[in-house]
Amino acid sequence: ENPLNEIHTLQLSTSQLVYVKFRPNLLKFLHKISQVSTCYIYTAGSKEYAEQVVAKMDPNGSIFGERIASRETTGGNTNQKSLSYITQLTYPGAAQQTIVVDDNKGVWERGSADYPPPVLWVSKYCFWGPDGSSVNKDAPNDSALDSLMQLLLMMASRWSPTSTTRSLLTSIQQSIFSGCEIVFSGIFPPSRKRKRQEAPYERQLAAAHGAKTSEEIGVSTTHLVYNGNKTTKKVR
Repeated sequence: ENPLNEIHTLQLSTSQLVYVKFRPNLLKFLHKISQVSTCYIYTAGSKEYAEQVVAKMDPNGSIFGERIASRETTGGNTNQKSLSYITQLTYPGAAQQTIVVDDNKGVWERGSADYPPPVLWVSKYCFWGPDGSSVNKDAPNDSALDSLMQLLLMMASRWSPTSTTRSLLTSIQQSIFSGCEIVFSGIFPPSRKRKRQEAPYERQLAAAHGAKTSEEIGVSTTHLVYNGNKTTKKVR
């Protein structure tokens, strides 16, 4: 398949031409996710740009309808995004049942009156190479939306009337290493142990994903994580 196929040309009222290439499997992703959720578009771009892009992705309006937030409808702030626009259109408590997919976590407001939204980060899709004229060789094989779709569908399958998106994400995250007991060896230098009273980040990360961690190898140990050098724990 020629990667230059299906490049969409948008003609804006400013006489500017904008070329848009959809990420691989975008339409499949949107179709699947729209069957289990209510989808919104939220962009820092102009309303005209957003509406033209949506018209290409969703020509019959079955996925987004008129649920489009642009810089004109959200106060013109292009450096921050907030759930206030979306939740005022829905129902009380909608923020707790909302999840965001964005390639920039930093634009979402923290510490505001909004319920801080869980943001699923997705890498930027760069179809064009650095010179702006050649195609990025990795772009046609991009599969970021495939794994993201599986996660969102898993969340939908576990949904209940009392669920929140944050609690579902936590539950799924903690199931990843559930039943594992991990011993770290040679990962934390002695100086680091002395300077830090809290558990090292690696231990915190393992625990956040459902694992137990131990100082020594025992009968319940399932995994040993070491730095590649010969350590006492590894030799045993």
